Amino acid sequence: MRPASGFSLVVLYDGECGLCRESVRRLRRADRRGRMEFLSSSDPSVPLLFPDIPPQALDQSIHVIDAEGEVWDRAEAVRVIASELPFLGLLAPILGLPGIRAAADSAYRWVAGNRFRLNCPDHCRSGRGN
Repeated sequence: MRPASGFSLVVLYDGECGLCRESVRRLRRADRRGRMEFLSSSDPSVPLLFPDIPPQALDQSIHVIDAEGEVWDRAEAVRVIASELPFLGLLAPILGLPGIRAAADSAYRWVAGNRFRLNCPDHCRSGRGN
């Protein structure tokens, strides 16, 4: 699947996570050109629209799909998103550098693995994300 007409990227995020929802809220506001479509990975249409992305992968990280159907996840997805936003556009090439890329991916994995503890006490109490 590719982004709907008018969008250059589809961003799949964990709609059950407070930290993720807040990040998407800020990204929507920053996306003044309206180039990104945001879908919660728990949306029932996601498995139908993106059958090649395993559900467990969607639980672990953000995914971005461009107009050609290419898929990125984790820090690489963040780099692609940054490239679409005027104020973060300069950060995108830096995130693609080999040493920075590995460090950004490690940082992303840590944040993703702890996202429920960082900003989602309801899920943290329920055991999700532990």
